[in-house]
Amino acid sequence: MYNIYYIGNNPTLEDAIPFAQQVSSEQEINSPTSMYWVVDNDVVVTNLDVFDFVPDRHTAKYNHEWRWNEKDYGGVRLLPKKGSNETVWHPKTVCTKQFQITLSKTPGNYFVDNPHATHVWCVDPEYRLADNIDWAPGNFEPDYIHSFHLRGQLEHKYPDTEGGVKLYPREWDDTKIKYHDYLDASINYPVLFVDNVDDLAQRDELGDDYVWLIDKEHKIDKNIDWAPNPFEYKMIHVFKMPHQLQDSYPMESGGVRLVPDNWRDAQVKTHRTCPVRDIQYDVFYINHIDFRPDTYLKCIEQSNTEWLWVIDEDFKYLDGNWTYVPATWDQDYVHVFKIPGHLDYRYPKDATNPADIRCGGVRLLRNPRVSVPFKNIDFEQLTYKEESPIRYDVFYTDDLMDYERYNRKSKTNMYWLVDAEHQINEDFNYVPQQHDLEYIHIFKFPNDLEHKYPRAVTNISDNRAGGIKLVPVDGSGDAKYIEALPVGGKEYPIVYTDEPTHRLLDLITEDSWIVPTAFKDITHIPWSPNAFERRIKHVFADGMLTWMPRDWNEETKVHDFSPVRIAVEYETFGSYQEGLDNSTFKWFWVVDYDVEVLPDFDFDFQPNVFDDGKAHVWQKLNPVTNKQYDYGGVSLRCKEEKKGRPKYIREPACTQKEFPVYKLQPNELDEPLNDVYERLASQTASSMMYIVDPYVDVDFDYSYYPTQYDADVVHVWAHNGSKNTAVRLLPTNIYYNNEEQILNNQFDRLKEMPTAISSDKIWSVYHFNNTEPLLEQLQTYAKGVEAEWFWTVDSDVTVQDVPKYTPEPNNHAKVHAWQRANPITNTVHSYGGLRLWPKQLPKVTSDDIKLNSMPRGATQYVKEIGSTYKELSIVLITYHDDNHKQLLERLPKGTLHVKDVDGIFEAHQEAARLATTDMFYVVDADAEVVKDFDFSYYPDVYDQEVVHVWHSSNPVTGEEYGYGGVKLFNRQQILDATTWGMDFTTGLSSRFKVIPTVACVTRFNTDAYSTWRSAFRECVKLATSKDPDATQRLGAWLHPVPDAHFRLEAKLGAEMGNDYAGKHQNDINALQRINDYAWLRSIYDDR
Repeated sequence: MYNIYYIGNNPTLEDAIPFAQQVSSEQEINSPTSMYWVVDNDVVVTNLDVFDFVPDRHTAKYNHEWRWNEKDYGGVRLLPKKGSNETVWHPKTVCTKQFQITLSKTPGNYFVDNPHATHVWCVDPEYRLADNIDWAPGNFEPDYIHSFHLRGQLEHKYPDTEGGVKLYPREWDDTKIKYHDYLDASINYPVLFVDNVDDLAQRDELGDDYVWLIDKEHKIDKNIDWAPNPFEYKMIHVFKMPHQLQDSYPMESGGVRLVPDNWRDAQVKTHRTCPVRDIQYDVFYINHIDFRPDTYLKCIEQSNTEWLWVIDEDFKYLDGNWTYVPATWDQDYVHVFKIPGHLDYRYPKDATNPADIRCGGVRLLRNPRVSVPFKNIDFEQLTYKEESPIRYDVFYTDDLMDYERYNRKSKTNMYWLVDAEHQINEDFNYVPQQHDLEYIHIFKFPNDLEHKYPRAVTNISDNRAGGIKLVPVDGSGDAKYIEALPVGGKEYPIVYTDEPTHRLLDLITEDSWIVPTAFKDITHIPWSPNAFERRIKHVFADGMLTWMPRDWNEETKVHDFSPVRIAVEYETFGSYQEGLDNSTFKWFWVVDYDVEVLPDFDFDFQPNVFDDGKAHVWQKLNPVTNKQYDYGGVSLRCKEEKKGRPKYIREPACTQKEFPVYKLQPNELDEPLNDVYERLASQTASSMMYIVDPYVDVDFDYSYYPTQYDADVVHVWAHNGSKNTAVRLLPTNIYYNNEEQILNNQFDRLKEMPTAISSDKIWSVYHFNNTEPLLEQLQTYAKGVEAEWFWTVDSDVTVQDVPKYTPEPNNHAKVHAWQRANPITNTVHSYGGLRLWPKQLPKVTSDDIKLNSMPRGATQYVKEIGSTYKELSIVLITYHDDNHKQLLERLPKGTLHVKDVDGIFEAHQEAARLATTDMFYVVDADAEVVKDFDFSYYPDVYDQEVVHVWHSSNPVTGEEYGYGGVKLFNRQQILDATTWGMDFTTGLSSRFKVIPTVACVTRFNTDAYSTWRSAFRECVKLATSKDPDATQRLGAWLHPVPDAHFRLEAKLGAEMGNDYAGKHQNDINALQRINDYAWLRSIYDDR
């Protein structure tokens, strides 16, 4: 350790280090150690650990010097005994300069008596200040006399620039004065945080002259630099913090007391402003898109205060203090604020839902790292606060032009300067725009001091322009008049009592409202007297409200209005007529049966005197959107109601009861539709109801609620699909004549809504096949679908597009059959082919399905083409015919061809195998189809097992009948056939149908053999036929027309065939040989 020397007096160091030695100058020092410490005069060492410092061997030869403040070095030095011209600077503050304080105007002989002193404080003895003043000029500052004020003290004595606290340098005689604002040297009285600030005896725990008693719920800046003036010394000083604990301290007396030691005999002074400031929290500026939990957590990690501000960085230009202290019940919320008139495009006025990022760009969060007790914060739990968090100092004055004085006093960059006679509540909500920060803003306060500040005077050069100013500390001096009202009027405390008038003064300690105990719901009365009437008692509302001044002059003024509504409970009825008949008051409420009154609706509403006799009607909310859509539901009516338009109140009072939505189900449609509608209406509590047809998809939130003018109108919405509408909104008091009235929308008052909100469902599609029984297939399909309906497509039709279709409610159990088109003529052929089936199938058989023959009343025929028959196969049969290509060219494209198959039966079976349709046409090789025959005949379902034969023109006999004609066969009959008799066409089926239309000319007489063979075969058939026309036709064959080709061969074949039939008429096997072409050839050759 090195020797320690201090220059001049240093009692603090002497007590801490007894072996430290006093010297009058450095020249006296003769240290026995290689280095020694020097502590300069007027220096207090604040870090004694500095004396433990030992330099390393490389720096032991240098001077070492430490800081006495954040930027200046000196006060404590470690010097080598041999001396040095170089210094090591240590950037650590280890001491402070404290000059002697004298209670004198000037130093006098102080510097003569204290030769080592460099400066001395000269302080007006009436100031109350701390024992030491921790301020000193910088090392390189020229010598000045430094002049200061102490905040809140002796302002009457030092109203101007020069204050009563001065620091003099040694050479002060001809030194200039440097003026400063306030010195932080006021006496700091101890603070007790207590439950009851009115228990003044608590201050006796401490022996100080004064003690602060502050409600423990207050959150304050503990640096309180206020002391009473000398003429107010030993008074009890009462303060109210304007932005905290308003519920706890509604009166003028707040939760802050400065109590002297003689408090039992002391007078009480209640101050208008409070020197105790709100606690300040850390402030973090962020990009406005970053208001989210991860950003909050980063800010919390850096914060050391119980709460912290997270603010849109575009608010940085604002000059006030960010100040707000959440109430006890608001501790769990993130508090969201707007700054009125600032960044409104980003944070609009109407965005007040705190979950909306547009609600506000200023947020106050609790810091769980610091708050006691510890509790995590839920960033999703937010609350919106309407007050402005920007605060400026407020000063009341008799001289609104004394900017110099208040520029010194203000701790904020701008401050409010208010005429001391104004009665305001200090809840300022005005924040100037960035481009206006250098201006003095001048305001009026309506209805107060208008004799001093007339409404008509707005010229800023006139001192009568306004009694409230917002002044920048470093502004330009320019001013501007602002129309806005920056603050509300003073709110006087309310005393609830039923005591008689003559006792009112005993109940109050300050100007107050007197309100009967029956009206404790009145918590705010927005009225204050003008400056000339503040000692008058003011009576309102027929004596129910009284404003009572503490220093009443015995004068009373009765007003013919009320500043607040007095709650009178009017009776409530379900209709106007009921109210007329039963109300005991002139006014009464009418609440419709189908609305829900809002929980916070004010039934204490009182009509304005100018609206006497008018019906008052409130807004009604849509229960789905929660938005206003109409007026009505709740109204205040008068027995002596005037004619004319009601008074519409632009506030909601009720919510329309939600209209029920009935989605019709198949099981409730067995009764007539009109009965269903009437049953639903009877069970509905509201005035209207939605009814939705079954089987449709609906894209609608049912949020449409008609106004009172359409309340008796049936509303029908457009349907995107097969029907006009599927959703209806109907009054519940309609009488229905029949279900057609509903299905066809035949209502007296109808409103067609153009927006399509419903659409057809898409039903599954199944295709019948020809291999399994139709009923089994149908039952399988019905079991496999979950939907209420499904489609089937018959195997013999094609469907271009399955339509979208929704059955009407009254057809809920019916099979719907669409029209089937002929593919050749494109005209309607029949019903069937495409069908829509209910999942609950009717009782049917496979034949019923095939024939589209449902039980009576179980089919709904849809008059639209849904399918087209597949084009019937056409098969040409030839046998050793070299001309078959030409024959095919004369037939429709796609005609199939069977050639050179031995045996007529075998050839037809091959044709059946080639055919792709259930029925098919057969054209023989010798049939020359006439031009106007287009194969457009399609039998109905009942004739699909019938053999159809068209007439043919016979060139040999001249007759027209079925021989050689075009035939239409059932494909499956041919494939299944094992016998057919002598004639394949007539023997295939018991059902035979002749179409008496000539389809072709039978050109069998193209050669001698073919002519003979055809005649032989046909005449065997005719000779054995029981057809009454057979004899005539046989005669024609036996007598061919004269000019027929191969007439003789035809006649010969006819005669031989007739004879053969006569010989073998009872021998079926012999008769069937006519279908054996080889046998026929041999007979011909042997003739």
